[in-house]
Amino acid sequence: MGPNWVAFKTLFTALDLDVILPDPTNREAIKIGVRYSPEFVCFPFKATIGDFKNALALQEVTGRRDPFIYSKFVKAVIFFLKKAKLLNDIQTAEGVFRAYERNLGDTTNIFNDLLLKLDEANTLSELRNFKKVIKEDFNSLDIDKTRSPLKVGLSGEIHISLEPYVNLDIRRKLGEMQIEIHQSLIPTLCLT
Repeated sequence: MGPNWVAFKTLFTALDLDVILPDPTNREAIKIGVRYSPEFVCFPFKATIGDFKNALALQEVTGRRDPFIYSKFVKAVIFFLKKAKLLNDIQTAEGVFRAYERNLGDTTNIFNDLLLKLDEANTLSELRNFKKVIKEDFNSLDIDKTRSPLKVGLSGEIHISLEPYVNLDIRRKLGEMQIEIHQSLIPTLCLT
């Protein structure tokens, strides 16, 4: 689901599981999902099925080691939650800064670079200091402070909200129209 691969990858690698990153959701994945899903299910289900089918085609899943040793599990969850929060911080800044950027695409470049940096941050020390990295990177943008952009709040089903291919990259498109985007994107776990 969009950039959340960074947090989920950390969760599974911390459990000593091999992670195979699938291709981003695309037209072919959607076609596959539609083919293998019941007609009545929601579109996000179809996109997810297509993504899973494509991911399984990359490599046979084998060699599981005992991932549920308590300390590994706790560490994995802590890293996952920290990265999920940092992803939200990155996306919050992206939603605001893009409306003020002077050079179209600079915010997108910083956003993509930060995703890679966050993916490579694998110690608690790096994660504790990552807010500073986010701030420094976004503050390096050439922005026009005289703008007074329209501010829009986005909401909706989580998969559609998070996956740029599925939502037609609405966050980027609105931002490039100098619209400030506000959206809570933290994936949450519901326990009932």
